[in-house]
Formats: sequence, structure tokens, C-alpha cells
Amino acid sequence: MKLDPAIVLVVKRIAQEFKKLRKMIASLPSTAGLPGPPGEPGEPGANGAPGANGVDGVTSFNSVPITPSPSGTVHNWNPAGLSAANVIRLTNAELVGASITGITAKNKGDFLFIINVSQYAMQIQFDDAGSLAANRISGGLTYASSQNGPQIIGPGQTAVFIYHVNGGVDQWFFIGNIGEGIWNVRLPPTTTTIGAPGSLACSSKFVRVTSAATTLKGITSLLEPIALGSPFIWNAVTVWNATGASITIDHEDGSTTAANRIATPSGYSLIWPNNTEATFVYDSVATRWRLVNAIPSTSAGGGSTSTEVWASELIPAITNGPSSNTSETATSKIGYDTLDFDQTTEETATVIIRTPVAWTGATFTASVTWTADAGAGGVVWMVAARFLANDDPLDSSFGTEVDSTDTLLATGDLHESPQTAAITPGGVASSSRAVAIRVARKTGNAGDTLTADARLIGLTIYW
Repeated sequence: MKLDPAIVLVVKRIAQEFKKLRKMIASLPSTAGLPGPPGEPGEPGANGAPGANGVDGVTSFNSVPITPSPSGTVHNWNPAGLSAANVIRLTNAELVGASITGITAKNKGDFLFIINVSQYAMQIQFDDAGSLAANRISGGLTYASSQNGPQIIGPGQTAVFIYHVNGGVDQWFFIGNIGEGIWNVRLPPTTTTIGAPGSLACSSKFVRVTSAATTLKGITSLLEPIALGSPFIWNAVTVWNATGASITIDHEDGSTTAANRIATPSGYSLIWPNNTEATFVYDSVATRWRLVNAIPSTSAGGGSTSTEVWASELIPAITNGPSSNTSETATSKIGYDTLDFDQTTEETATVIIRTPVAWTGATFTASVTWTADAGAGGVVWMVAARFLANDDPLDSSFGTEVDSTDTLLATGDLHESPQTAAITPGGVASSSRAVAIRVARKTGNAGDTLTADARLIGLTIYW
């Protein structure tokens, strides 16, 4: 049978296209097949071996503090209740210069807190042989193993310790201090008095004085023993004058034991007004108490206000008064007036001046400017005064004389005698008040040995 030419043509065309398709498929790159679905999970593995046991220890806290009373150097400190407590609270009456070299051992991991709410400091000694090895205190990585210097736990600080193993030895580890440490801790004030002869004894950082002598001459109590060394060399006490009257703070009172004396900033005695504070700091280098705050006072001599009285203004007494003279230096022709006080007869001179307008004090001090033309030895000047209010008799008694002793250094030289102690005039003190001042040479005093006239040039009053 003869095929239709058209069908033959179509078949050929299909055969040609099929060949092309085969070539195209052959030229394509080969590819890996897609992953199959996940298999079933396997059986779990066997359990691992148990880990090593941890270090034994108990970390415990006890909210009820104990309040022991350490004093001086304490070895193997074991205060009552320590075994069941983690807090030690040291109050004002319980801590007096304590130095701890070791604490009785507790459980590994136990913490210990020493809270210092007193006004004293205590010392922690590291690796001290005075305590058993198990009770000693390690300073940790920041301290040498044989550190000599103590750690100071000041007022307001909390010392933190943990008991642990250090180099195979069980002992306490000092972690550090919490709190800045405040030396001026304001606990309830102690009420006290300034007794005769002007001595203040105190055992508190804050003292209220309710009665007092008219003068504070010295402070007898140290709040920290100097023997413990730096930084125990400074002790401070703030004293509130609640007496209802002013008190004179004597500068370097000569009748007081040197270590108890008070040095004022101005170098002169000061008036300490009622209802004001005075802060004193003990300087163990100079062995003196120092008044360090600017109390709102008027100086009892040696303040910023002074009055000069020259010989020409002083009036010699008619009975036993010094002679008045005018002199001139040989070369420079410097002229000056003098009152020449005799070496054998006690002579006096007086002057009336006014107290300063802004003065609020009750006492003052004085210094004498003088010279001598011959002789050698000392001169004892005496100064006394009397306030004179309106309608007071002019013939009124003076207050107690106060001396100023000086020594002739060279004839013809100007001398300024040391300032007297506070002079308390008779009468009633007030600003802008007339005050009569008397100066004398006390020839009968054992210290007055100048074998010539003492020639007074002037008198300086320090308000």
C-alpha cells in the first residue's frame, strides 16, 4: 500500500524533532538525587560517670548580733555567742583601742561581719603569730603574707570576713570594708562639765557641756591611745556650749599639763559663746589639742582688733608713779616718749579708753612695748582693768592683775613683752564702754630682776 506523501512528511518531521530532543537531554549536566526522608531515631546512649564532690561548707547568716567588749590586743578572739552568730556589733561603750590578731575558727564558708557603730577605731592584724594558725586572718592577694601594717576598721565601717582554706590551712580571709568610715559619728551626746581648774574630761565624739568654769584650759581625755600608732594619732571631739554663758578658751595655758593644752588658730585666747560648737583635734606630733573650727566668737585677746596706747597717753599715778620722759636716738634721731618705772619701788600708771563698737567679749589681753638704757635681767609687768558704765564711781576697784614677764635682750632695743593671759576687768563688760586700764612694774616679784629703770613706750590691748 502506498502511503500518503503528507503522512510520510509528518512522520519524518517528528523523527527529526525527537533527535533534537535527545541531543538536548544528553547535553544537560548530571545532578545528584534529592536526600531521602530521615530515618528512625536511634536508641539513647548510656549515662556518664558522676562528677566529683564539691568542697564542704556552710554559708550562714544570723540576724541577731552579739556585742562583745574587746580591749587592747586580743589573740584568738572568742566572744560569747560567736559560734552561732555571724554579726558582731561594736558600740560606743564596748570598743576601746582593740587590736584583733585572730578569731576563733568557724565552719568553712561562714561569713562574719563586724559592724563598728562606735566612735573608736579597731585594728585587724594579719598573719599574727599571737593567734593559732587556724584562727589567724589572711589579708588575701592584695596583702603580703607577712604584712605588718594593720587594717583599720573605723567608725561607720563594717569589716567582712569568710572562713576558708588558704594554702591548705583553714583560716579567716578579710574581704574588705563596707562603708566609708566616719570619724565624726554623731551618737547621742555625752553631758559633762568643765571643772576646776578649767579641765574637760570626755569619752565621746560629741559632748554637751551644761556647766563650766569661766575658762577652758585643757582637755584631759584621748579618745584613742597613741600607742596603737598611725592613723590613731588624731582624735577629735565636738563640744557644745550649753552652759548659758560664754567660756574663755585659753591658748596654751601655762598652768596646764603640756599634752592637755589647747592651741587656738589665732594663737590667742578666745571667747566661746553660749549655744555654739567648738571642735578640737588632738595633734600627737605637737602633743596639743587644736581648736580647728572658726567658732563665732570674739577673741579674748589677740584677735583682729587691737588698741594702741602710747606712753604720752598713760597718766602716772600721783602716788608712786613713773617719771615721764622724752628721748631721742643718737644717730637716727628717732624721738619717743617713755614712762620710766623704778627698779625698787612699785609704780603704776593708768589710762581710760573705750571697748570696740562691735566687741562682744568679756576679757582681753595686753602686751607692753618697752626698752632700757642699762642693766640686765627680767621685768614683770602687771595689767588690771575696770569697766566703767554710766553712773559708775570713778573710784572703782580693778579686776585681778595679770602678768607679762619679759627679759632685756639688749640695751636701747625695742622689746615687746609676751601677751598676758585673759584679763577680766571689774564691772560689767559691754561694747563702746569706758574701761580704765592700769599697768605696773612688780618690783617685788621674784622674776623682776632688771637692775635699771624699765622704760615703757606703749601698751597694746588685744580684744
